[in-house]
Amino acid sequence: PAYEAASACTMFSQYLQTLILPDGVIASLLPVFLFVFFSPSSPEMMDHPDLFPDVDVASLGPLISQDALEQLQNKYVNAVRVALSDWMQKALEAEVSDWYSEGEPESDHEGYYHSSLPAIVTQMLEENVQVAITIGDRLRDQVVVMALQELEIFLYRLREAVICFGKERSKDSQPKYYLLYLLTVVNNCIAFRYQQPSDLIIL
Repeated sequence: PAYEAASACTMFSQYLQTLILPDGVIASLLPVFLFVFFSPSSPEMMDHPDLFPDVDVASLGPLISQDALEQLQNKYVNAVRVALSDWMQKALEAEVSDWYSEGEPESDHEGYYHSSLPAIVTQMLEENVQVAITIGDRLRDQVVVMALQELEIFLYRLREAVICFGKERSKDSQPKYYLLYLLTVVNNCIAFRYQQPSDLIIL
């Protein structure tokens, strides 16, 4: 019946409003909201032929309000920011640990020393932007700005770590492959310069 369909839609909308209030649930709710954003007007839901002409879908309005949607997007961006910051910090710590190791740095087929750090950081940023693109342009723009900010913070931390590593030269006992890892750092910085995440150059 038309009344039951409209009533169910209204009740579901009210339920969604309560779901988006708590923090820490964005990751688990993201698939639900993707479904909600793109499926209500599909033939499987409110555009189902059995509902016509009894239900005026347009009169039901969106499942969540614009304010609630913006709140959800902001929480999602903040959650991604925290996750990215934590992940990149751990990646940097692992990289710095390698500088003091007993093993030589990696090298490519031409003999240039490098590590996988630029590639994995770039990939992580791109993947998060790609997820945002599937939801909408506004969220994409927010995630791109956030990702660039986190990349800037990461590069600053990398710079500080390199400065500390450079001071090892004045010590009596240098790391075993001190010069080789300095070359690795230089090559990685060049890679960061030219390996720009393509999805971040959209604003």
